[in-house]
Amino acid sequence: MTEKDSSSVVEATKKAPPVVKADDYKTIYCNASKFSVTPWDIRFSVGQIVDDTKGVTVNEEKITVVMAPSHAKAVLKNLAATVGAYEEAFGEIADISAIQKRQKKPTQAEESPALTVAPSVRVKGKKS
Repeated sequence: MTEKDSSSVVEATKKAPPVVKADDYKTIYCNASKFSVTPWDIRFSVGQIVDDTKGVTVNEEKITVVMAPSHAKAVLKNLAATVGAYEEAFGEIADISAIQKRQKKPTQAEESPALTVAPSVRVKGKKS
């Protein structure tokens, strides 16, 4: 491959493909998340804190997304930029811990170590 050919390949990969929605595309509301890692991927599950039929507050998980670490890092960068743009337009977003402190009683999510509102990642041999 010539230098000109390789630069054309690089330029082609910089252009995002057109966006189309899958037949089973859905929009979901999320107010709870949890994260995990393996050496090969990063996973996050999203759900909604709801009261079940017995009146117990639970995290009703809706979906788990699994991606390559390099893509997760790109998502993190884009999410940070999007949150920054939101705060620029509408003002600072309150930290979730400040909101939780104002609640009268802790939610099931706060009491359960399996549920997190921020990444809690443990990699063998490293401290999180």
